[in-house]
Amino acid sequence: MRLAVRDGALVVSSPLRRFQLAPRDVGCDVDEVIKAAPGNIHEAMHYADVDGLDFYCPECDEVMCEDRYKLNPLFDEGFYDYTVGRCPVGHHRIVDD
Repeated sequence: MRLAVRDGALVVSSPLRRFQLAPRDVGCDVDEVIKAAPGNIHEAMHYADVDGLDFYCPECDEVMCEDRYKLNPLFDEGFYDYTVGRCPVGHHRIVDD
């Protein structure tokens, strides 16, 4: 996952998605967000009504590579429902709904 500031917006890229968040979306200056701890970035993304950092474990407060943070897409009656992420320690959270 990569974080960058481009044209005043926070650009978030991961193997799952890529999007931009303007300062009004995150409720503060994006330069401050990118310098923040992973938990603060995750919370800023929630403020923007985004699911948060894809490969982030809130309990470990760590962003992990896609090899360490396992994703499990779940289906309901053959249709995609949501994806659960699991860190190496075993913490789970919904990463895409």
